[in-house]
Amino acid sequence: MSAAERRDSEKDGYRRRQERMRYEVLRMLLQASHGDPERRIEAWGFAHDLGVWEEELQNTLVWLEHAGYLRVYHPGLAISITLAGIRYVEQSAGRRRTIRGIAPPDRTERPDKP
Repeated sequence: MSAAERRDSEKDGYRRRQERMRYEVLRMLLQASHGDPERRIEAWGFAHDLGVWEEELQNTLVWLEHAGYLRVYHPGLAISITLAGIRYVEQSAGRRRTIRGIAPPDRTERPDKP
């Protein structure tokens, strides 16, 4: 395997890991909030549960917030799931357990977000 092929393989592995982490964070948030979009959950514990650095979790939360799947409240790091996030997890059950994409989905695709 050439060096270029190894780099491409590493990039694919990193991308798949990020996509899986997005799904896992959203699934954990749905479970912790009992499906209540109004319930705020402290997110830092997710980093420990997932075995990732807090910076990785922060990047994932920014992506998911931009995609409209969760809300982040400052100061601190309380988060809540949105209706779009609930739908994503519930409709993907038994199928793909990742959230794909380099960029979040286009805002026009999210009916619950103004």
